[in-house]
Amino acid sequence: MAHWRTLRKRHWREAVTTAGLTHAARGAHNGRMTEMPQAGVIPEWTLGWRMQRALAHAEISVEAIAGELGVSRSSVSRWLNDRGAPPRAAYLKLWALRTGVPYEWLTGPDFRRGFRTAPFLTLVTCAAPVFAA
Repeated sequence: MAHWRTLRKRHWREAVTTAGLTHAARGAHNGRMTEMPQAGVIPEWTLGWRMQRALAHAEISVEAIAGELGVSRSSVSRWLNDRGAPPRAAYLKLWALRTGVPYEWLTGPDFRRGFRTAPFLTLVTCAAPVFAA
C-alpha cells in the first residue's frame, strides 16, 4: 500500500492539473498533451469572420454599427455569425468605409453578388499541342 503522503501528493497534483476543467472534462483528462491538428489545414475565413475582425480593428461596438447602418442589432449578429442571408453590397461598402478596411478584403476572394460561393477548380485545356519548329 502506498504511503499516505504519496497519495496526498498525487491527489493534489491531479487537482491542480484539472482545476480549470469542467466536471465532464475532468473525467476525460488523462494528464497527457493533446494531439496537434493536421499540418497544412487552413480554416475558411468567412464573411462574418472578416466583419468581426473589421469591427475589432476599428473598436466599434455592434450596437454602434447597427445604428449607423440603420439595421437591427440582431441583423448584425446574424451577419457576424454567418447565419441567414448575407448583407447587401451597399451595407458592406458602408461597413468597410466605417471600419477602415478595404472592401475587397472584407468581401474576400469568393464573394459574388452577395453570396459566398465555394472555391472551384477551373480546367484549362489546349485545342492542340504547340511544338516549336
